[in-house]
Amino acid sequence: MGEPVEIRVRPIKVIAEVLAVAAGVWIIISIAGPEWVDVKFHNHGDTTWNWGLWITCNEFEDGHTVCMESDWITVCLVFSIISFILSMAASICGILGLFVAASFHTKRMFYLLAGIVMFTMALLELMVAIIFPIKFGEDILGASNVKRWDFDWTYGFAWGSFIFGVGSAGFFLLPSERRENPRTTCM
Repeated sequence: MGEPVEIRVRPIKVIAEVLAVAAGVWIIISIAGPEWVDVKFHNHGDTTWNWGLWITCNEFEDGHTVCMESDWITVCLVFSIISFILSMAASICGILGLFVAASFHTKRMFYLLAGIVMFTMALLELMVAIIFPIKFGEDILGASNVKRWDFDWTYGFAWGSFIFGVGSAGFFLLPSERRENPRTTCM
């Protein structure tokens, strides 16, 4: 019979998995939320209109319509959806590494894959968080009578998912300890 092998799960990998799931949840909230920015117009009092990833046009009571170019909004929406898919894929890889893989090398492969996927997710989410305000600012300032526009809460969730994604990727990519002795292999 072979030597007994004990494989322990490092808490840092569990934290990485929790951050990956949290990033996925925050991406869902940012995608579903209609309030990425609030816009106030001069001739409409204190009324605000919200824009998000799903809203390209808003119509006022007087029939005046303000629309954003839909190409960049579509790109932001697609990047966010891909980010969510990547977050879930990394979560699955992390779960496989935590609970299914039996050998050190298999666990490490799953952790590396999860870290790379989470890093890619974070880059896509960063691009969304940068592209949206730049392009929105260009489009909304083209409309007449804009008083001001501010970021709303769901835009903050996009930044939060980026931060969770970077943290998760970093924790997944941290090397695992491997101490061997004749009886035990630890991770």
